[in-house]
Amino acid sequence: MQLPLKRIQWVEFHEHPISHPKHVKVELFEIYSKGLEQSPEQQQSFNHPLYCRLLLDRVLSLNSAYLSRFLNYQCELLKRPYSWLTSLDMLLEFNVDLMKEIKLVEELRSAMNLVNEKRMEYQKIPRFYREDDFEVDNPYRYDLIKSHLDKLKTHHKKKAYLLRMKTDYLQNLYDYDRGDGVDFDVKIDLELAYLDSIQKMRNEKDFELEAKSIFLVWEGPLNVLVDFYYQCLNYKTENNRPMLSATKREIENFIVKHYRKPDGSEFNATTIRTILTPSRNEKRPNEDKRISLEKIIKKDEEKRS
Repeated sequence: MQLPLKRIQWVEFHEHPISHPKHVKVELFEIYSKGLEQSPEQQQSFNHPLYCRLLLDRVLSLNSAYLSRFLNYQCELLKRPYSWLTSLDMLLEFNVDLMKEIKLVEELRSAMNLVNEKRMEYQKIPRFYREDDFEVDNPYRYDLIKSHLDKLKTHHKKKAYLLRMKTDYLQNLYDYDRGDGVDFDVKIDLELAYLDSIQKMRNEKDFELEAKSIFLVWEGPLNVLVDFYYQCLNYKTENNRPMLSATKREIENFIVKHYRKPDGSEFNATTIRTILTPSRNEKRPNEDKRISLEKIIKKDEEKRS
């Protein structure tokens, strides 16, 4: 069988293993043509249309048993078998109409099923180790790690995070060409080494994995403090926008987290919520007892003028 080259809808294969047989007869599972011979310097001008035609010729001429062995043989020659199988699947799909015309529909259907079965085998490999998705889903790209690292506030937490990522990476090394992974005992040893490193870090001065929260001690009545934030939420700027862009719940959480009573205890979240409720005027301080945001702004404007 020799398919019409000009009518084939070809696709690009990132890998295209070709053979140079020693004998006149080309081996059954090899792809070869003098038109594909080239030096390494000529790789960019590889004849993809010819390779696709030869590949289709071979795939559609083999029965299911031989085709399965052909796919295994080709995958053994590849660094990225999943990518090659994906390209082959596309090649078959792109040429459905041509195969119907030359009455090779059954052969095409059988080939597509076998190619998809083989792809499923490689799809069992964790997604971030499959070569077609490597750039997008690989969690061990340093640019992704760096962006998270910058969010961590303490030196020790950064070091612990880097140690964790390094350990995870070494534990999850996966060679998809050989189909094996890191041995269980090696994973255990790596985890023990990680824990030992963390333990040694604990002996360093001022060790802390979590950043210490900064508390402000409020000596006055709670309703004066909360009322000032209430005014900030409701006072409109010249652009008719709130002076403080936040929700009542965010203000409540902020006060609970960052303010303390003189004895060091937290303020009650329910009390704060009540004071922030618009209808509970009686819970907020009288005019003469409050910190007036409006007066502060007016004084500032008078100074400027």
